Amino acid sequence: LAVTGREDLVERLGHCADEIGSIARDDAPVEERRLMAVAEDLLSLETALDALGQQQSRASAVGGESERSLADLALREATSEMIKAEQAVSSLVDDPGNLRPLQEVPDLFARVSGALRVLEETTAAELLDEMGEQVRRRFLARGREPQLRELELLAQSISGIELYMDGLSGGEPYAADLLGDSRRALTELAELTSP
Repeated sequence: LAVTGREDLVERLGHCADEIGSIARDDAPVEERRLMAVAEDLLSLETALDALGQQQSRASAVGGESERSLADLALREATSEMIKAEQAVSSLVDDPGNLRPLQEVPDLFARVSGALRVLEETTAAELLDEMGEQVRRRFLARGREPQLRELELLAQSISGIELYMDGLSGGEPYAADLLGDSRRALTELAELTSP
């Protein structure tokens, strides 16, 4: 009770305990009026504790709700970053020689990875880290234009993560399978020989 900050309840409970102790030590017969007073105090305390418990439950539910809305907000922001990355990769289909849109993709992946780590989604975060590394190594570091198959695999991997994040927001049970799909596309991309 002291933790709740309700000193009045602590004091009343102490008074009841003292009174019960006094009754137990007293050799004389106990007056019914005295027993009724203790019983009333205990019932009053029980009612106050029930109300306090309900109040704390509501506060906890609001806190949980707030936590969920923060997670949803993080997922929305991360999804927005993934859409930018997907658009950058898609733009290379029409103009594979222009690597400028691809330059920001590793940073986009890193931001999404950070958000997923905060949400304790480390498997998805690690996939994004690997995707960012593939983009840096295969294309940006070498200034090499991607082949169509490479872009397809990168897009598949991105889509798997995007759908996984959508599943997280909606609580979809199939979401974990999407990470496997993303992983397979990324592994195939890593195994492709660069020209």
